[in-house]
Amino acid sequence: MQYSRLSGPATAQAFLPQWFNVRYHALRWVLRLRWVLILIVLALMALAHVLKIGLPILPMGLVLLAWALVNAGAVYAMVVKNLPSFEPSLNGWVAGHIALDIVMLSVLLYFTGGATNPFVSFYLPLLGLAAVFLPWQHGLFLGGLSVLAYSVLMLWYEDLTLPNLQHALHLHVQGMWLNFVLSAVVLMGLVLRLSQALRQRDEALMWAQLRLAADERLATLGNGFAATAHQLGTPLSVLAMMFSDWNHAKAKGLAVVLEQEDLNTLQQEVHTMQQVLQALRARVQPQWEMPVAGGPNAVQKDAAQSNVQSKTNLYAWLQSACADWRNGCPTQTLQLKPLALPEPPWVALPCHVFSIALKVVLDNAVQAHKRCMLAPKLSQVPVIVLSVQATSTHWVLVVKDQGGGVDELLLMRLGYELVESSTSHGMGLYLLNVLLLRLGGFLRIQNTEGGAQVEVHFPKAR
Repeated sequence: MQYSRLSGPATAQAFLPQWFNVRYHALRWVLRLRWVLILIVLALMALAHVLKIGLPILPMGLVLLAWALVNAGAVYAMVVKNLPSFEPSLNGWVAGHIALDIVMLSVLLYFTGGATNPFVSFYLPLLGLAAVFLPWQHGLFLGGLSVLAYSVLMLWYEDLTLPNLQHALHLHVQGMWLNFVLSAVVLMGLVLRLSQALRQRDEALMWAQLRLAADERLATLGNGFAATAHQLGTPLSVLAMMFSDWNHAKAKGLAVVLEQEDLNTLQQEVHTMQQVLQALRARVQPQWEMPVAGGPNAVQKDAAQSNVQSKTNLYAWLQSACADWRNGCPTQTLQLKPLALPEPPWVALPCHVFSIALKVVLDNAVQAHKRCMLAPKLSQVPVIVLSVQATSTHWVLVVKDQGGGVDELLLMRLGYELVESSTSHGMGLYLLNVLLLRLGGFLRIQNTEGGAQVEVHFPKAR
């Protein structure tokens, strides 16, 4: 199951589950109902042939062929080409397809008796679908179109050739009964499937609420980290002062239990912990600063400086970060592809978000390579390949490894929930994706030839 971020319409439209997008779901149902109508018409033509009712086979066959080709093309564009895009104009696409069905059905009824045909009420399933999924303006238009078509069929149509005119009323009553059965089956099937779709959407909403609750827990956890950093700051400062006093005592020739090398080591560790706690406090605690002087102009100046500092060239930062990472992990081969974009990838996020993302994805790639190195007959040394790509709304950090890929059952869940596996629980990817979703990005993972590909989507700076 795929989940989506709830902030930002651009990515949400591209990443939401299918049952969240009502217009997309409506278009699927229109195409399905069209196949059902085509099959029903073919079955009725076969029944008319058995009853020796004369039908214009050639024009009706051409209409059905054109109808089927249009539907096949629409299905291909929707499934393979992912068209049309998920925009508000999709309502027009859905209404257009239903209008086309009304026109095609009207042409078929014209050749088969017009309004005297007992199956003229096949307009109702189409109007029911429009009433459920489309706004009232589109529903009013389609209702008026069907009424107009029905009215025209009352005046202009071609009579059916019946084998026995004395049984015309009897055949009409039987046709009305069959029309009722087919209409009831179609409408009940439509209602049942729609109710199932609504249950699926309710389930997706439940998962979204769970995600929101998880975000709230993470926010609470961040506040706890900030409080812990404040609590540890005082004893660490005391320890730093004690080390300073011991150094002074050592300089005066007084007896000191610890050696100078040990003191230097401990002092360095304390300094490191202070830096880590300071960075942790900066990450999880919002920076609310009261202006001391300067009034509104100072506030605007500080806001402008904050905006400038929040924009980072992703590729330039990545070059420096990759150089540092190679120094810390010389056994792994890291390849950064040249930037092939027409503009610099400016991202409106603080640098620590990039650091978290790079560390998580590279650590996972290294672990995958370690497992791959244990496999016999390894033909070449695994390489981690990084690149920066672009979409219409995001800059994408792409990380490819050669660690054999991820199990398909875990692939759907990584980044969206904690998973149970023999190698890891996916906590790093989960926390990273939650952080990205809160900031307007998201995480996408897929298998490639010989390994896995992680795409970290960062929002473009405005």
